[in-house]
Amino acid sequence: MCIKSSFFKLIFLSFVLSIVVGCAGTAPRPVTTQDNISSITLEEDYLFRADYFTGVVYEYTLSSGVYEAVGLDSKGVYYQGKSDCLTTKVIETSWVLVESAKGKVVSISGCGIYLPSKANKFAKVFSVIGTEKAIREGEIGKAVSPKASTTSFSSQANTIEGGVGVGIGVGIVNAVIEAEKGRYLFVRNQQLSDKLRKKLVF
Repeated sequence: MCIKSSFFKLIFLSFVLSIVVGCAGTAPRPVTTQDNISSITLEEDYLFRADYFTGVVYEYTLSSGVYEAVGLDSKGVYYQGKSDCLTTKVIETSWVLVESAKGKVVSISGCGIYLPSKANKFAKVFSVIGTEKAIREGEIGKAVSPKASTTSFSSQANTIEGGVGVGIGVGIVNAVIEAEKGRYLFVRNQQLSDKLRKKLVF
């Protein structure tokens, strides 16, 4: 069981490294009652894919439900959903993720929709940094803390040098999560279209 747990944490570490390292979240101005912005509703789950330079392809599921206006900038409004509204599934693996990760759900997180003021601009999906939860195989309801353990990952390394490398990677991931906690991070390489905006009810 311990080996299995470490294995899925290793998958999650690779997942986080492939997405968040080198990215900075955004913290828009909070919405106030004076802004008079209503919530929006996503009528049905929205699925989309994102291809990464590592060769990994993820499928994201944005859960249906009410999304409340929480922030805004000069170009649009940020609407936030439930704490587990974004699910991430591995579609294609590469050197970053082991082959056995293919087809598995690896995380859930808090999320939201960024809706540009201009109607001809595509809606974007963002996650809330610090809410990510790794998912063990067959245990969707049992989340693992996004904070990584150096001991757990180092045990998977084949050499001392590998263990040191893993330790550095874990440190980077944890530092990024802590520094950016609560900020919004757009899903990189999201395949944008007008489909998401069309599924929204105002």
